[in-house]
Amino acid sequence: MSVRERVALLAAFGAVWFIWGSTYLAIAWAVESIPPLLMIGARCVIAGGLLYGWARWRGGPRPAAADWRGAAVAGVLLFVTGQAVLAWSETRIASGAASLLIATEPMFIALIGWRGGRLAGGAGEPGRFPGASLAAILVGFAGVAVLVLPGGEGGLDLLGAVAAVLASLSWSVGVFRSGPRPGIRPGQLAGMQLLVAGGVLLALSGLLGDFARLPAGGPSPRAIAAFFHLVVMGSVVAYGAYVWLLGRVGPTRLSTHAYVNPLVAVVLGIALNGEPISAALVLATLLILGSVAMLLSAGRLPASAAPRPSRRPRSPAATDSSATARPRRTPSGTPAARSPGSAGWGSPGRSTGRRAAS
Repeated sequence: MSVRERVALLAAFGAVWFIWGSTYLAIAWAVESIPPLLMIGARCVIAGGLLYGWARWRGGPRPAAADWRGAAVAGVLLFVTGQAVLAWSETRIASGAASLLIATEPMFIALIGWRGGRLAGGAGEPGRFPGASLAAILVGFAGVAVLVLPGGEGGLDLLGAVAAVLASLSWSVGVFRSGPRPGIRPGQLAGMQLLVAGGVLLALSGLLGDFARLPAGGPSPRAIAAFFHLVVMGSVVAYGAYVWLLGRVGPTRLSTHAYVNPLVAVVLGIALNGEPISAALVLATLLILGSVAMLLSAGRLPASAAPRPSRRPRSPAATDSSATARPRRTPSGTPAARSPGSAGWGSPGRSTGRRAAS
């Protein structure tokens, strides 16, 4: 791997680890005066338009209908029933607690991967589920219980907590449906997913009367600043990096963001938003992040989360090996992840057929 490739890889991981950790607090501030569905919908449309427009201007292909269908499924799972539901949950629970509940993502990915990804539309073969991995998942959900069960120090609002966990499940399913598509650059694919999800959310916002719920004087300066942080840093930079990494290192290494994001979110929530720290929050943090560590060390997460192969025919404009080569299959039946390419996440890079570490 060249120095340029290593720098690109580290920068992308840094964006996913640290910028995404800051988005939980940004969501909490933005929804103070912007309705959640409207806020996430506008964020998706603006960020998606920037990513898609940039990719097309740089020579990206015109997507086929099948590409848009795939982007629509992934976009709805990731941003409508994922991010928008998370934003709604943060109107009821603290941002640090929400980030811990979202950290259940690797547990859901492990359970979905146990069935070869078929529960999420994958084409792999079911595998044996080790007892150690089951124990790890139980530990993680014990951490969720510490936060959610009434009567304890956690005592989170039940509806808000359940919404955050469901958002985590939706995002996990979306991961299996958001892998690379032949001929479509990662940045362009991210833009397509965001545009579709944003359109759906803005339509829902209109039906629910969210535009009329905006404050008469407009959103607060803090909400506006948080919104643009979410658009530029959270969606354009961090999500673009996430999609780029997903096609190169697979979800196993990428799921390490589940360690870092909650720690960043909890620290920022306490330091900048006055969120309380309690024994329950500390215990839940140890249990949930310990569960993630156990899962990753057991190698339970699948080697790739690529979607079903596209039936789009090859064209002379898409003959480069990165766009058309059929991925090598791993023993589990899932496509092998691509190794880091020499280009940034706005271009296809090259596939070497190397399997992601697990």
